[in-house]
Amino acid sequence: MTKMSTSEVVSWLENLFEEASGSLGPTTTRDKIEGWDSIGTLSLIAELDECFGIRPSEDELEALDSVSDVVALMLRNDQLKE
Repeated sequence: MTKMSTSEVVSWLENLFEEASGSLGPTTTRDKIEGWDSIGTLSLIAELDECFGIRPSEDELEALDSVSDVVALMLRNDQLKE
C-alpha cells in the first residue's frame, strides 16, 4: 500500500473499527472507539503488518491509546505522506 495522509489513516481506522465515516479524528481516544477492544487490537496489528509491513513492539502496542498514536506509529515507520 502507498503512504497515507493523516486523514486517510483516520478513514482507514474508521473502516477497520467499523465506525461511521467522519466519526473519528486525530484526538479520538481508544476508549471512545467501541471496536477498539482486544479483537480490534488484533485486527489493527494484522492490518499494520499486512498493509504497511509495520510490526509494532510490545511497548509500541501498549502506547497506542488514540488515533494520533497510530498516526505517529505510521510516521515513525515512514508510512505517512508529508
